[in-house]
Amino acid sequence: MRTQDCCGRDLIDNQSINWVIEAYRSQATALTSPRTQPRLSPKELAIITCITQGKRNKEIAYQLGTTEQVIKNYLRKVYDKLGVSDRLELALYCLHHQLHKKAAGTVPATNAQATEALAANTGK
Repeated sequence: MRTQDCCGRDLIDNQSINWVIEAYRSQATALTSPRTQPRLSPKELAIITCITQGKRNKEIAYQLGTTEQVIKNYLRKVYDKLGVSDRLELALYCLHHQLHKKAAGTVPATNAQATEALAANTGK
């Protein structure tokens, strides 16, 4: 049904407004629902963990035994999956959706960290 005001401009009826509001609500619910969260690989989760710890791509690459370019490629993929555009948005998204808890333990230790842990466990 089309409604116009006194000057002939089209008005939106209440039913259409309610439909738009409901569409936004269901979209917001879908985005925050755990069932609809995108699946992230263990490597993506490891990179996310490093990002939330404030590490740079070069540090992440060293820790994961890969190149900086590979990390950049993974980050672009993660940004697209999660609908974020930069590291800050990614970190905030992860904190809001508690991805940092899911990613715990996915970051391998560097050689120095592994050596320290081994020395601590063997008493050397």
